[in-house]
Amino acid sequence: MILYNDSMYKMYAFGTSSNGQIIRSLTSNDGNIWTLDSTVNLIVYPAGGVEDMDVWAPTVVKLNDTSFIMIYETRIPVNAATNPSDLVVTPPGNITLNVGDSLQFVAKAFYNDNSNRDISFFGTWHSSSPAIASINTTGYLSAIAPGITAVYITYQGLSDTTWITVSPSTNIERKSNQLPVVNLYPNPVKEMLYVDIGETGCLKVYLKITNTFGQIVLQETISESQYIKLPLPSGIYYVTANNGHNVITSKIAVEK
Repeated sequence: MILYNDSMYKMYAFGTSSNGQIIRSLTSNDGNIWTLDSTVNLIVYPAGGVEDMDVWAPTVVKLNDTSFIMIYETRIPVNAATNPSDLVVTPPGNITLNVGDSLQFVAKAFYNDNSNRDISFFGTWHSSSPAIASINTTGYLSAIAPGITAVYITYQGLSDTTWITVSPSTNIERKSNQLPVVNLYPNPVKEMLYVDIGETGCLKVYLKITNTFGQIVLQETISESQYIKLPLPSGIYYVTANNGHNVITSKIAVEK
């Protein structure tokens, strides 16, 4: 139980379902009478097929006025692979940005037991020329000055590199590379989601869908507005669209 603000308490409860353990949120003004928060509908399931579905001993930590993290215990099978065999960064290849642009990278490690894990927050990110483009500890890159730099992540003896070319910022270039607001409908959605990316002026848009734990549950690459299939359980998800120049994140609700 935590003090959410000056007049509200929050408590998180765990239950079981066929897909894994369910997390529910309850709120109270006095600590005695609790009300179920119907907007929180979370399911804990394995990330990359490694962790056990059973979780216990949850602890909620308040980072600031709007951000919380939940820490819980789980089991990792003794036969789970511990050393990755490959490491891949998305978006891949050579990328051109303008001064002032930003880009979120995602790194995934692949293991011999056919599992994969998002290690974006656990590897070490580097930029060979931070004065041209800097990258923080979570893979968020900022283009600062014209030039070329290598951006790479290292993790357990593996690495993957992306070359970044930063061009001077001009109104014409920024207009042609600008990713407009991404429209997602219907929302809430059952299974088929229409992703409207408008006239992007670029060849590819990388879509990444994450759950409320930050786990990547689906990735797609599209070059035009289209439907994508969401084989996901009910809950809240975040859709991130990345065209190599701009990043837009939107929230959707899946209701089966």
